[in-house]
Amino acid sequence: MDTQPRHVSTVFQINIFIVTVLIFILLLHKPICHFNSYDKAPDLIPLSKEELAAIPTHVKVGLNILSFSKADLIKNDFIFEGSVWFEFDEKQIPLDSIKKFVIERGEIINQSEPVIRKIGNLTCAQFFIRAHFETDLNYQGYPLDDHRIAIIITNRTVSAETTVFKASNDTFTHSKDAHIQNCTLENNFVQYGYTQTDLALSKQTSIKTPRVIFSLDCNRIDIRHFLNVFLPLLLIFFLTLFAFSFDFEEHGTTVPTIAASGVPALLAYRFVIESVSPDVDYFMLSDHLFFLFLFLVFMIFIFIASALHSSQKVKKAIIIGLYACMLISCAMLFNSIV
Repeated sequence: MDTQPRHVSTVFQINIFIVTVLIFILLLHKPICHFNSYDKAPDLIPLSKEELAAIPTHVKVGLNILSFSKADLIKNDFIFEGSVWFEFDEKQIPLDSIKKFVIERGEIINQSEPVIRKIGNLTCAQFFIRAHFETDLNYQGYPLDDHRIAIIITNRTVSAETTVFKASNDTFTHSKDAHIQNCTLENNFVQYGYTQTDLALSKQTSIKTPRVIFSLDCNRIDIRHFLNVFLPLLLIFFLTLFAFSFDFEEHGTTVPTIAASGVPALLAYRFVIESVSPDVDYFMLSDHLFFLFLFLVFMIFIFIASALHSSQKVKKAIIIGLYACMLISCAMLFNSIV
């Protein structure tokens, strides 16, 4: 009579789980520490040196962010307090035209009267504003996603054929009080040029509008959202594997019950993931992780059904193989977002 144990010990299960977690922490280093954004850059037509020299009116534009009173990356909802300033020649463009600047994909909630300063022959007009805006965010890497937030300033009352808005990285600043929760604000980028809109009645006629894009890199440093999504998936996977630790001869009904419980547990948790994730129409990292663990848990059920009476070595090999499949798949997913 065969007296060799056919179930896997609890100590083995816990040890391999700990080793897997340690390897997984190493896999997280690159996606957490390296900035990578899938956000689409706003439409902008850059000016050539010849075009820039031919435009008679140049207006220097700057932006300073004092604070964010609202910054919700998940809902793409931002409100900031700060100031916008313009340096220009009043002989070429009047102050009344400068006042009509707008923030695209947003609205200026409050705007002060301009603070005027003279710099030689130029006029510097500074406007203190409180503005609400949204930007084009891509959540493909959620919940390990980084973002590049774009604040776009334009003036639809002037033409890019006669007026150019110029800016540089030095004209975009933010104070120490300007921060977004769970993120660090890193590099500032400024681009200027114009956008072109073709009129429907005549393809030969178009409207060119000057535009300045102030971009701010937002590097997610908090992994709370990731742990909220990933840890329950890992624990369901780990607990389902415990079906291999019960002797089928003694626990005939317990083994298939544990093996089968992982699938409905994951399906139920899917609703939790949906409630904390951005509402988008494409697959995110969280979706890929969910389907990965759903596949792994389903494979556990298949292996349990086909290897009930297999030896302990075979069952250990199955467990190691499933953990290896999980780690390799996660490594490939993380590598795809960095």
